[in-house]
Amino acid sequence: MVLHPRHRADCFDLFTAPHETNAVQFQGPALEIGALEREAARTGRTWNAQLTYCLGVCLGQHRTDFDDPRSVEDWRTLLGPCEYRVRDTVDWSPFTCLWTRRTP
Repeated sequence: MVLHPRHRADCFDLFTAPHETNAVQFQGPALEIGALEREAARTGRTWNAQLTYCLGVCLGQHRTDFDDPRSVEDWRTLLGPCEYRVRDTVDWSPFTCLWTRRTP
């Protein structure tokens, strides 16, 4: 299945909304990235919007959508092997450090 570029992680910068000015770099295994891309396609979200939704769920900022087949723990497990950084000069950090002290 070929996904529209708006749902793909490797095309995220082409579909950034004007108000999305914070640069966050993301890396992870192809399996996890593919799952996020397929979920973006299923929901009609861009890659950026899907990642933002997932992080919000994992951080307890909002509940999962009513039609989301994954739970909070499912999303946390999916993002577990992935890493992020906010600037090129900062070391990569695991996503798990963001929600180890939080509960939804």
